[in-house]
Amino acid sequence: MSFIRHKKVKNKYYAYEVTSVWDKKLQQSRSTSKYLGPVDPDTKQPIQFVKKEKGNEKLILDFGDTYFFINFFLNLIFTMH
Repeated sequence: MSFIRHKKVKNKYYAYEVTSVWDKKLQQSRSTSKYLGPVDPDTKQPIQFVKKEKGNEKLILDFGDTYFFINFFLNLIFTMH
């Protein structure tokens, strides 16, 4: 059997679905909880998650130390001529 529990954390309410499960090893019941999300304070109903669409990946350039070394050697070569 399961029920919904509302938990208050720093003036915000969150909903959890709590289910009782029998532990055969210990011969007693245990409860497991599943997070449902934040709760609307007026309606006391969980607020549905809205997944954001993935945007296009931007070009990520990480040259690390090679950028420094290339510029160092290019400057060294051009200053020698």
